[in-house]
Amino acid sequence: MGVDWTRIMPKEPTEDFKSSVNFAALERYRWIIQRVHEHGMKVMLTLFHHSLPPWAGEYGGWRMEKTANYFMDFVRLVVDRVSDLVDYWVIFNEPHVFVMLTYCAGAWPGGDPNAIEVATSALPTGVYNQALHWMAVAHAEAYDYIHSESKNAMMPIVGVSHHVSFTRPYGLFDVAAVTIANSMTLFPFIDSICDKLDFIGINYYGQEVISGPGLKHVENDEYSESGRGVYPDGLFRILLKFNERYKSLNIPFIITENGVSDETDLIRKPYILEHLLAIYAAILMHTHKHIV
Repeated sequence: MGVDWTRIMPKEPTEDFKSSVNFAALERYRWIIQRVHEHGMKVMLTLFHHSLPPWAGEYGGWRMEKTANYFMDFVRLVVDRVSDLVDYWVIFNEPHVFVMLTYCAGAWPGGDPNAIEVATSALPTGVYNQALHWMAVAHAEAYDYIHSESKNAMMPIVGVSHHVSFTRPYGLFDVAAVTIANSMTLFPFIDSICDKLDFIGINYYGQEVISGPGLKHVENDEYSESGRGVYPDGLFRILLKFNERYKSLNIPFIITENGVSDETDLIRKPYILEHLLAIYAAILMHTHKHIV
């Protein structure tokens, strides 16, 4: 589950800090988490699941350093109130997806990029790297705060949920596009925070076939109702690739998201089974690595 930053801090904390905080909402979250524990479940709490407060979007959001500072105000509020009840912490969910759709594509609230920002977004100095930099700074600060202030009897387990697709080119002319996409999305954010991770969360849904500037549906491939390519083998390959890159960290992978949109429920059971088998195959390949 996640905590909505906007619900806790509906106003920008520019003047009196306490007046910008909804303490009743914070108590409500604590009440919900307590109910979860009473039912014998563990809690994995996400602090940022794409929920940028509108007031932060107005001044530039994660393109600005002050957003990292405001986010830490929010993190301290949540950690101080519920850390004794939280088993796993996810600081950011799919940060590069949020940045791409908000600041590069302008498809999500709080972005509204101009034509120059869009054209230069992928450059080293563009908005993509600019926003991810401040998110990485915020992640490191939040990680340290959770570890220093956690009231849980167990050592807190803190990580990130990272979205990964298995990408392949539709034709020969699309190989470069796949290479560029992978170079921007696969490893850079994890590389930037790898010394502040207790686990790496993998969000995996399937395969994406890149054709020109967009994605292409391929005949005879299986798709979910939302248009995602069903491809369990991709999860197996992704896990091996990530294990190879980060094995020196000696931390586990957790599949934090996986599933299929299927109104009929006909393909859900085989989908889940096939992806569990893909994970099991990856475990057999690297039995020294824990994959949950």
